[in-house]
Amino acid sequence: MNIPKKIAFIHIARTAGGSILVNIQPFLAKKNYKIFNSWKTMNRDWNQKELLSFIDENQAFVHNHSFNWNRKTFYKYKKNEWFTFAFVRHPGDRLCSEYFYFHSKNPTFNLDKFIKHKLLKSNKNKIPNYWKDIDFIEEYTQENIIKFLKNYLHIDKKLKIIKKSENKGYEHYYKTNQISKDAQILIKNSKEYLIYLKITGKNKQEYYLLRSKKLFQKFFDFIFPKKPL
Repeated sequence: MNIPKKIAFIHIARTAGGSILVNIQPFLAKKNYKIFNSWKTMNRDWNQKELLSFIDENQAFVHNHSFNWNRKTFYKYKKNEWFTFAFVRHPGDRLCSEYFYFHSKNPTFNLDKFIKHKLLKSNKNKIPNYWKDIDFIEEYTQENIIKFLKNYLHIDKKLKIIKKSENKGYEHYYKTNQISKDAQILIKNSKEYLIYLKITGKNKQEYYLLRSKKLFQKFFDFIFPKKPL
């Protein structure tokens, strides 16, 4: 297949976006693609008006974090035949990555507290609700990134990896009791984890069990709505 002329990166935070960009952007720039990445000069994402100003470009690459691609803008890009892609990550690993990148120097805010805070206070699903219409969406692994670069962009060379941190991964921290059972349950009950299982096809039995549980809870809440205090 030919390299898509119009490429939009729906960047879900803490899914090796930096490594993906450092491999893609120089390659496409050499092929005369216009590169629209606001972080280089403005240290922020594009707003929706700015994103829409690029939509009629004939040969371009646009980067923005997923939470700043609203549904309406995304589908306008799709209508204009942009190729969209994203990578996902186990929410436990993604949260560990976020903690060690932004918060690990705070002695009063350990990893377990951070995970509980994120899932109890904000509980934002990082995977956009239009994920089924993203052209390419796979789990972030070095193997999947290499396959994507080779099959879709014809980049066939050693993968550059950046932003290595002291993060040892979700499995290490729950096995060493640095992530409590309560925090693990919160992760497994999150909408993000359910979608992650659906996208990756991992543990289908667990996926259908969690999905059935959530559907039952919706039915129960409909039949027995909570009375206002």
